[in-house]
Amino acid sequence: MQSIAFGHLFLFVIEILATSAFLLGLFRLRNKLGLVPFYMALGSLQQLQTLLALTVYVQVVPGVAISPGSTVLFTGMLFTILLVYIREDASEARKLIYGLLVANLTVAILSFLLGLHLNSRFLINTFVIRQELFSQGFRVMVVGAGALVVDVFLILILYEAIAKWIKSSLFLRIYASMFLVLTVDTLLFVTGSFVEQPNYWLLLGSAVVGKACTAALYSAILTAYFRLLPADSLPERDESGIDVRGLFEVLTYRQRYEAMRTQVVRDPLTRIYNRVFLEDCLRKTLARAKRLGSSTTLLMIDLDGFKSLNDASGHQVGDRVLIIAAQTLQECLQEADFPCRYGGDEFVAILSNSGIESAVAVAERFRYHLQQRFRWESSDIADLTITATIGIACAPEDGVEPRSLIRVADKRLYAGKKRGRNCVVYDERISENDNVFGELSGSKP
Repeated sequence: MQSIAFGHLFLFVIEILATSAFLLGLFRLRNKLGLVPFYMALGSLQQLQTLLALTVYVQVVPGVAISPGSTVLFTGMLFTILLVYIREDASEARKLIYGLLVANLTVAILSFLLGLHLNSRFLINTFVIRQELFSQGFRVMVVGAGALVVDVFLILILYEAIAKWIKSSLFLRIYASMFLVLTVDTLLFVTGSFVEQPNYWLLLGSAVVGKACTAALYSAILTAYFRLLPADSLPERDESGIDVRGLFEVLTYRQRYEAMRTQVVRDPLTRIYNRVFLEDCLRKTLARAKRLGSSTTLLMIDLDGFKSLNDASGHQVGDRVLIIAAQTLQECLQEADFPCRYGGDEFVAILSNSGIESAVAVAERFRYHLQQRFRWESSDIADLTITATIGIACAPEDGVEPRSLIRVADKRLYAGKKRGRNCVVYDERISENDNVFGELSGSKP
């Protein structure tokens, strides 16, 4: 008996890992596939978990009978909603829940209507399906849909509230939020679906214990996902422009939409992001960093003496210098970072999940490669010496709002200008040695 119980527990763990890998994999591929396949998978899991919660329970220990549907699949869905909220934003999480709510209610109504066929004397019931599966299933689906709406909005509120109290541990923040919401959900769902059943208290207690344990494993997986994998947000997607009605239109018009969006947020000369994108992206990046408890750094970059060069050599040469500077900046950043043209000869880089030391290393790398790059270019600009002055601000130490962070970085940039240019200023300190890049990166230029 004990070996059988352990066998079922092991199977539950495998199911959790498989569900996590499936959902995280689809979410990770949303850049290529979009979010529609991800939403469709969640809708299918919701129907499967409802069916299992209605029919299948496993007694793992005396007095504890767990349904793989409500324990594994539903907890996995809640874990996914929290993933969408942290990686995307609250509006995207709301779209997800609206879609699930509509799907649940539609399937519930259709199941009830289809169940009416079982009353016909002309019915050929090959697998002897009982009428209760449809009548009770309708009730379970309706109760589950209502509970799910409460769950989503509750977990978003709780996560933000708990984040103010638990700042050092992302795992505890996620687990505490999921545990509290799952407890409320269990009370609502089991009471609404099975309150008149003789085993009501067994179902209620078992569900709380099972979901508490399952939530711990899901929380560990989600924490590992955030910590080990780089940020994978969708900078090209206008989160306010797509709603539930447009989910299927996105499949048809997504490429056209992305092309139009690119024209709006890209600088036409350098092809990196523009100031419009910067303000929106920085706000969202800082909000995500606050939820994750991570740092964000901002590089404010100014090309030294560009105006004089532009006047002396002409606008064509000046444009070429700006293009090279933008390309160099993009090459020095990671995939999760965002290079932007702030205006004129000023550039900004948003470094996600980056502390001050790594930001200084990136800034020095850019200064070094910028000067080296012109030695490889054509003869019309090969003799130019282009340098840059960079100011760095780090959130949350220097501010948590976009304007305050830009203000601090800009102040340090002009401090560097006054100190002779061609340097990096951070935390009231200055780096101006051409060999700093080599020292920070562990190699010599």
